[in-house]
Amino acid sequence: MSHTAPVHAATPRPRARHEAPPDSALVLLMHDHREVEALFKRYEVIKDHPTRGEKTRLVQEACRALMIHTEIEEKLLYPAARRVLDETDLVEEAGIEHESIKLLIARIETMKANSPKYDAVFKVISEYVAHHVREEEEELFPKLRRAGLDTQALANEMRRYRERLMTRFPPH
Repeated sequence: MSHTAPVHAATPRPRARHEAPPDSALVLLMHDHREVEALFKRYEVIKDHPTRGEKTRLVQEACRALMIHTEIEEKLLYPAARRVLDETDLVEEAGIEHESIKLLIARIETMKANSPKYDAVFKVISEYVAHHVREEEEELFPKLRRAGLDTQALANEMRRYRERLMTRFPPH
């Protein structure tokens, strides 16, 4: 009678060749992307009938998350990408996209939630971010994986830097 060990759900599946390890920098950044996308979706649901202060809280939370995320990418990811990639056009474009997003964040932070343009500015931020995320996840991140970027070491740097940024960008 042969005894075969049962296959458990906890058995790790082999990773695809260019799939990021679960603790990699790219996975951390994609987690940030999903979090801010959820905030944008929540805003769309409540924007016409928010509870008192809900729009402002969601915008502040999204803007804080975006500022922390962009800072991490600009200080850690993009310099690392420039070191490992032969062609850095995507990195330079991403930096310009960050500049545009930060300008819009600065604008909405001076506005009142009942301003006629408040929803429009936040919608444009969400559209810019969606475009930016798509380019990073579909183009830049795969190139970084193929180039052999040490995403686990970078993830450790990102975690430490995020801790410092949490105090620099406190919740409102």
